[in-house]
Amino acid sequence: MPVNRMATKPAQHAWSGSGAWNTPLPFTESTSQTFGFDAKDVDARYPRLAYDLENIILGPMPVEEFMQAFLPVSAEVLKDIPSHLHAFDGIGVISKESDIYEPLVEALNPDPHTKRQARCPNFTFRITADNPDMSGGKVGAVKPDILCYAIEHLTEADLQRTDYRSTADMGFAATFIEIKAKDSSDHYSDPPDDADRNTHRLVLGRQGSQNTLSTTYEGIVHDLGQNVAYVVEIFARQHRCFCLSVSISGHTARLIRWDRSGAIVTRAFNYVTQPQLLCEFYWRFGSITDEARGYDLTVVPATDVEERLFLDTVTAHIKTQVDVSRPRTLSKCLEVHYLNGYVTAVQIPPTDGSARTRRFLVSRPVTFPRSVAASGTRAYWAVEVEVESAATEAQSAARGRICFLKDTWRLESAGAEIEGDILRDLSAKKVPNVPLPSFHGDVFDVVHTGVQSKQQTVTGNFLNTNWVCRPSVIRQHVHPRTHYRLVLDVVGFDLLHLCGTYELLHGAYDAFQAYQGAYKLANRLHRDIHPGNIVLFNAPDATTPLNFSSRKGYLVDWDHSCIIGGPQHKSTAYMPSLQWQFASESLLSMRRPSTKLHEFSDDLESILYTVLYCGALRIEHNMPYDTLVKWLNGMFDESSEVFSGGYSGGKGKRANKETRVFTEVVTWGCSHFKEWIDTIYDYLHPTSETPQDRRGKWTVEHVHHFWRPFLQRSQLQKTNRHDHIAKERSRLMRHAPTRALESPIQPTISAGSKRTAPTSSGDIEDPRPSKVARQDGQDGQPVRAASRSSSLVHQRQTRTGGRSGSAAKRTTISTMSAATAPPPSTVSATSSIAGPSRSRDIPPICFPTGQSPDPSELSLPHPPRGTQAVHASQRSPERFGVQTLPRARLSQTNASSEKVHRGKQSSRLDSLGERTGRNLCLMAYRATHGFATVTDEEFTSYWERLDPATREHFEEQARMNAAHVEREEFPG
Repeated sequence: MPVNRMATKPAQHAWSGSGAWNTPLPFTESTSQTFGFDAKDVDARYPRLAYDLENIILGPMPVEEFMQAFLPVSAEVLKDIPSHLHAFDGIGVISKESDIYEPLVEALNPDPHTKRQARCPNFTFRITADNPDMSGGKVGAVKPDILCYAIEHLTEADLQRTDYRSTADMGFAATFIEIKAKDSSDHYSDPPDDADRNTHRLVLGRQGSQNTLSTTYEGIVHDLGQNVAYVVEIFARQHRCFCLSVSISGHTARLIRWDRSGAIVTRAFNYVTQPQLLCEFYWRFGSITDEARGYDLTVVPATDVEERLFLDTVTAHIKTQVDVSRPRTLSKCLEVHYLNGYVTAVQIPPTDGSARTRRFLVSRPVTFPRSVAASGTRAYWAVEVEVESAATEAQSAARGRICFLKDTWRLESAGAEIEGDILRDLSAKKVPNVPLPSFHGDVFDVVHTGVQSKQQTVTGNFLNTNWVCRPSVIRQHVHPRTHYRLVLDVVGFDLLHLCGTYELLHGAYDAFQAYQGAYKLANRLHRDIHPGNIVLFNAPDATTPLNFSSRKGYLVDWDHSCIIGGPQHKSTAYMPSLQWQFASESLLSMRRPSTKLHEFSDDLESILYTVLYCGALRIEHNMPYDTLVKWLNGMFDESSEVFSGGYSGGKGKRANKETRVFTEVVTWGCSHFKEWIDTIYDYLHPTSETPQDRRGKWTVEHVHHFWRPFLQRSQLQKTNRHDHIAKERSRLMRHAPTRALESPIQPTISAGSKRTAPTSSGDIEDPRPSKVARQDGQDGQPVRAASRSSSLVHQRQTRTGGRSGSAAKRTTISTMSAATAPPPSTVSATSSIAGPSRSRDIPPICFPTGQSPDPSELSLPHPPRGTQAVHASQRSPERFGVQTLPRARLSQTNASSEKVHRGKQSSRLDSLGERTGRNLCLMAYRATHGFATVTDEEFTSYWERLDPATREHFEEQARMNAAHVEREEFPG
């Protein structure tokens, strides 16, 4: 397919959509979450996020200038603003954060007694401080103090509530307010009038008194990281160009604008004595367009027909990439890329004079942003909708073409290269195993004036203003970025999805050939080699049989590459965002000279670490679980802060170079794999025991001359994959990265239609969990569904009664949202279902929270009085919400009451779990949809679509129920 490149300013077309609501080397949060085995809790995560943004926050900007620049409205709009007099007088003495919540929300929302209208038109505010968004699991829960939602996103019942407390739903958060009780808790410090702004530290410059923990330096670092984490969540769950928020510390407030280059913060103001500033900000926010609020309107909901087209096309493609004859393979692969009801269309305007807008359908991304100021890359398996012309438009048929869509924010600076142009150049120079783009170009917005403009960051536009503190430092870190999309025809799985040693070493060698070709033929370094950038792909070829265990490797993500000696190679402005775990030891070590540039040997070393990392996770060896985690952490994650700022690392890599302290303790199940590791290490860094013929061979040519004949003579196993991490999933929630877990990522939800409201706090027993950090997608739990009026979601909600009527009589688990996904406690629409204790408690039937692919709300009847719900934390508190069925029904499905000899109990329970696990799910499904309306065919289809974790959960529960009954009915 010919390459299309957007013109600088394409012709105007009415193609704009309705937006999307719910998408030295740094040791960043991104590298930790993607590949690192370090801690993922808030104590580790928040400081990383804070330091990521420390030098890219501009301010303090005057408040009036901020509002005029970022929330422009006409004078006529401002005439209608409600009176601000005494707006926030209800906030008096503050001893704790919660003293601010209700007075502030009441002041912002409409007052039914005085009939004062809302201070933010068409929006409403909800207190979410105690009810977290659990879409990312317990480890990934987030709960800003106050969230602002569009009124269209709330149900009529929620709007009528007098209690403003609600469950956080970051997928639909328009903006948020984070609150600290003390003025001294502010993580920004305004310069005095006579201060030198060239040296004054605006961010984290307040050492504070020691009166409270939050005013220590560690406290304000934590608080800043907390604010950043909420922005990361919004950027991950919504298609955004930027985001606005408010930070409150005691009686002072600041307005903040966040984009992919950094953030701009205003000077602090007292919102009680100067209420007009906060009132005007929210009035402007409610009066501007969605574009001005930061939404990307080039993304729209897919139609039902398009969703079916996406599902069919992706399913067919999976069958060309993996062996779906193995149990549950198809459903497991499909859930990585698709979630029922969550398909959106990325619109790209025509660039060749035609009138047709290109539409790319996407669902779950395979990667997504974990920090604010960066490329913000999302990558999807996509389906381009291709319409076959017919005599009439009604007779036209659509067909889908599978492709890979990369959505990113590229650097926009003099000398910056564009990835699509790089790939075309590599292809022209005959570099092997590099994908060719079928389309690439910048993203343009269509504003209401009809003028098209690029979607770009604006933080850098204010670098030269007189109010910026430490401008010389800020200029080194803030770089403009432009929204950019790239479409490839290579659509496969990353290297961690390998089938065995054969595919690991052959796929890595294919990537090595791509690197070698780029180095020799194009004088180019890749500078970002890791498992996610090596794609295993079976190219469609009708003449060649499919071979699922020997897919070809392709080296992708060339946006950080550079010409050797070129401007990007020499400039710190183009430092690659290398994944820490795979960077060479010399790049991580503080022993390197300050002039050290990235070299070919650094990329070569990254290939070695990529193979070693994948082998440790996916190839059989002798390390038990606990040892493996320590081994991975010591070898790949080791880092330490240095006094001058930044991080130093690579000690584990250095130690293994010198003494093989890590690799020598591993006994690999494949002897050929050990031979490869030992040889490459001898080439990299010979020891006293290294044979003479392996010394001085750390070059591309020598590695090539070893690797190729090695693959030809070695009998490598093709299907010896051994997943060391999945078996310990529940123990790894606070450490394992998403790539290692191969967990589905939450889809980014499109706007433009009605949505289900976040559940009010009255529907959930408040567990008062601590504010913990997000590890995106690690539980594979989806976000709230966007219920389109014509969608499957709406149809199923209508059939089951939705939230009205039966909601007051049923205990409801929402499978689509943290807003209704229960924490480890029992859920009830009207009251708790836990009753007085019984002499014999039956483990309840549970739906794993957020695991079901059915995009409707699953409801179960209340149990009879006296039934006690066993707390889910007895098994897996991060994953399961609790539901209890009447014991009579449970007994009908429980075959464990058979009197079987105790010696056969274990094997019988294993086989029983598979049978009755399905029956337990059937009972819950029938209770949800009505016993008389569920056919066997319908449930069989539902069961087959369930992800493996959900099926295993029901089978495990059946075994537990059987064992529980036997222990009491057949003791001894």
